[in-house]
Amino acid sequence: MRSLAWLAPLLVGAVPVQPIASGQNLCKVAPLSAIRHAAGQRYRPGIAANGMCTWERPDLRAGLTVSTHPRAQGLLLMRQFVARGARRIAVPGASRAVLVDIGGQAGKDLFVAYPRVVVQVNMTAPRPVPEARLLAVATLVAAKA
Repeated sequence: MRSLAWLAPLLVGAVPVQPIASGQNLCKVAPLSAIRHAAGQRYRPGIAANGMCTWERPDLRAGLTVSTHPRAQGLLLMRQFVARGARRIAVPGASRAVLVDIGGQAGKDLFVAYPRVVVQVNMTAPRPVPEARLLAVATLVAAKA
């Protein structure tokens, strides 16, 4: 398996996180029931911090983090991941999308570029994370963008 050390500078503070609307809490963009349905997990209510929202299962074995980035910075981040082997995918209504497989099938990031914003969805789980779940969460969040 390839080393994932290259991910650290890309994920930790290198690109500013931007809420969808100024001061908007991403934990409130959709009801918890909708987040649970889209992600396919029984998450606890989300915790907002630093412009992101994180939902976790009570056993802490699965989690979901959603953040948004200003479009220019998000596109730059997407290009960096593609240069490192991430896969471009098609997402209806988006100009671009990149799927990043982190540490095998148990964790994935999806970056989806919309006209005003780039939505980032990170999911971890003890079993492989289906791409459809990432897409469902990104679509749910983007509907509020």
